[in-house]
Amino acid sequence: MNGASFCGPAVVAMLARGANRAAGMTDARLIQELSVDLVSKNGSSPQDLVKMLERVKLPLGGKALPSSYSDAALQQHLSQGNKLIAQVESVNPKTGERSAHYILVRGMTPDGNYRISDPLSGNIQDISPKKLHELVSRAPPDGGTLIPVAPPRHLSQGDGSGRVREAWMDTPGQEHSLCRTMAHRQERKDYELEIDYVTQEAVRNGSSRPVLPDRLSKDEFADRLLWLKRKGNPKALHLLALLQSSPFPRDQRVCERVMRAELRQPGIGKKLQGDPC
Repeated sequence: MNGASFCGPAVVAMLARGANRAAGMTDARLIQELSVDLVSKNGSSPQDLVKMLERVKLPLGGKALPSSYSDAALQQHLSQGNKLIAQVESVNPKTGERSAHYILVRGMTPDGNYRISDPLSGNIQDISPKKLHELVSRAPPDGGTLIPVAPPRHLSQGDGSGRVREAWMDTPGQEHSLCRTMAHRQERKDYELEIDYVTQEAVRNGSSRPVLPDRLSKDEFADRLLWLKRKGNPKALHLLALLQSSPFPRDQRVCERVMRAELRQPGIGKKLQGDPC
């Protein structure tokens, strides 16, 4: 098993173990089951990780945070009991090669640092807010995302095979059918990943005119924003915040296109040594 390519399912496996999911499975088997059809030689994308979370019934805790996230937003998730999968920069110390990698933000220390788990180090580490922000913002090709994962909403019961059964599935008769329908609707919402680009500044500076220039198509403008992001231009994130908060459908479609492109970017993590990431 290529440890570099499997950093995504390894992080999801950490969360599954913490929630007592897939009892009776070895770590290697759990990672393998999570990886089926979702991991390639390029690793796995944020969208792939959400599909893995669905396999172990761990719901999202809200919209993903962009690379321009605020510590207040991250800490609000932690205070709600969420953990966050962070897409960060990883550097091969021998070659200098950069790649995107996944780590888990578990909580905070009393002195204000973040507690993280890195699947390639095997240890829980403490990292400063500034350092984490740098690692997320430098994740190739144009900054990473942080995916909040909520605590499980249903009590799990092992069936001896490693598969998880949910408590509501044991309700008999009509009540069972109703619960199952409601749970299915809730699950669809639990696993729809979006990125929240909106900032207070964007809301304050919202315009009554569309952000998308008349001379550009939505695809052209989206491609230009992606190019600016890869160049590290902060204007791209500001424009994305304005687009997402805009009341005009054309602006929102541009934002949607950029967001979907970001959520398809894989994380592979080729770190051989170094601390952290």
